[in-house]
Amino acid sequence: MHRTHLFRLATLGAVALPAFACVALASNRAQAATVVVGGIPDAETPNVVIGSGIHPGAQIEGNFGSGFSDTYNIGFGARLGFTTSQGIYLGGDLEHYIGKDVVGSPHSTFLGGEAGLKIFPTYRLEVRPYAFLGADIPSNGNTAFAFAPGVVGAYHFGAAFVDVDARYLVTPSPSTFMLTGGVGVGF
Repeated sequence: MHRTHLFRLATLGAVALPAFACVALASNRAQAATVVVGGIPDAETPNVVIGSGIHPGAQIEGNFGSGFSDTYNIGFGARLGFTTSQGIYLGGDLEHYIGKDVVGSPHSTFLGGEAGLKIFPTYRLEVRPYAFLGADIPSNGNTAFAFAPGVVGAYHFGAAFVDVDARYLVTPSPSTFMLTGGVGVGF
């Protein structure tokens, strides 16, 4: 009978120890999820966060989408930016669009800077109105000034995020609406 109790205690220990380790790791993961990374609020609050309380830091993103026109049919690109503690976003943007015609299709590359303001209606949901200023570098070599106001809607989970970016290309011609989706990470 003495051996049976020892066996039960050993079995209980063999089950309890991994269970305890899983609970401890889950607790650490839960705490890690509340670790603040650059570009999101310092603390989870029920109020809208705008103009203060944003953890400063860098972020990088890749995206894919369309310009909904013959000239800017399919596009892809990347962003690199920094958010201040006031929620001001400053960054660089590189986008490449391919025209609809397969043979001799016009290509256009946008390279420039962005300035915006991060607004958090909830801790994980970001809305960022912004303006892009830069150059449109088409395949024909006639570089032109580019201006596009837009808005980004992003959902943050930990350091990573997914977003949708809607912008309107005011200049150069042809003016068009552009929509991209992206994934990124904050540091």
